[in-house]
Amino acid sequence: MKKYYFIILFLTLFTGTVLAQDSKSSVLKSKVVLAQEIEQLQIFPNPVTEGKVQITTKNNHTKSIWIYDVLGNMVLQTKLYNRFLDVSHLKSGVYIINISERDRRSSRRLVIR
Repeated sequence: MKKYYFIILFLTLFTGTVLAQDSKSSVLKSKVVLAQEIEQLQIFPNPVTEGKVQITTKNNHTKSIWIYDVLGNMVLQTKLYNRFLDVSHLKSGVYIINISERDRRSSRRLVIR
């Protein structure tokens, strides 16, 4: 069940769905609008071994960060005003990191050892 919530959350956060009704029928047509990827996104070191990860992009604007475990549970949500994110409180494992910078969004796998 949690898997479905994660998929729905991911699709909600990282895609926009626009519904339009055809003027000649009652059928709804949907158009999916995908957010653009963040330019020159780099996350390192990955795997993380010392509790801090550096996140850089082409523009280095303020970023919204969401990190999920493999079960789809959100384990961290924060704003990143500089380049370094403290993940020392997270257990070793594989995570999904979702990053939003202005109107662009990206997702990556993050490994913590």
